[in-house]
Amino acid sequence: MADISVPSFLARAGLIRNSFSMCFKEDNSGRIFFGDQGVSNQQSTPFVPLYGKLQTYAVNVDKSCIGHKCLEGTSFEALVDSGTSFTSLPPDVYKAITVEFDKQMNASRVTYEDSTLKYCYSASPLEMPDVPTITLTFTANKSFQAVNPILPFNDKQGALAGFCLAILPSSEPIGIIAQNFLVGYHVVFDRENMKLGWYRSECRDVDNSTTVPLGPSQHNSPEDPLPSNEQQTSPAVTPAVAGTAPPSSATTNLQKLLASSYPLLLLTMSTVFFIS
Repeated sequence: MADISVPSFLARAGLIRNSFSMCFKEDNSGRIFFGDQGVSNQQSTPFVPLYGKLQTYAVNVDKSCIGHKCLEGTSFEALVDSGTSFTSLPPDVYKAITVEFDKQMNASRVTYEDSTLKYCYSASPLEMPDVPTITLTFTANKSFQAVNPILPFNDKQGALAGFCLAILPSSEPIGIIAQNFLVGYHVVFDRENMKLGWYRSECRDVDNSTTVPLGPSQHNSPEDPLPSNEQQTSPAVTPAVAGTAPPSSATTNLQKLLASSYPLLLLTMSTVFFIS
């Protein structure tokens, strides 16, 4: 959420709304949309402070459900992190969810030596057991159901041999809602309204998303969003995606701004990779 972030300096320049969104497909490809605030009927939950500071994309999970059974004592704080492969949960929540998941699985447990995932099951192309749903619920009964919380494993011939529940225990009392849970959703990081939004999506063009004006902001601050009725009537184009915005002075300014920011972006990316 810091000022060094790409959405932050684009919003300060008046080029986009202070928001961005992401979507991931099952083939692990995806898209990012700068300035996108999602759709009117999406679900949402507010970002919350972590360790007393509102400095990252963290949310409160009220409870966790396996199938139709919601488990007591499974509330936790979680980072929403598209840069992490597998979702992780605080130790007590991980134990409650995996034990209940295992109870509801009607399949034999197996072990994969090269996998850090513990709850794995046998399967075949002809016999894939039913997998219980995993749902996270938030304030005001908002819910997020993982579309595909498992990781399949193939045999040497490339045929399905089994799968694992793709959840890990966290070493911290904080969980991570990672990329594998975000697949099948369009996820909106609305920095203006400080909330996370989501809706089911196959990651196609977001023609039904809130349109984003490309040009100088008419407001003194990007933190001052337009009323919803003005958002629908303002001249606008679809959210800024590389190669789709029509030519204008605003896009020229955006290109200049991005060009001047390449060294900073490269330095930031190099630092992140080094730390990782």
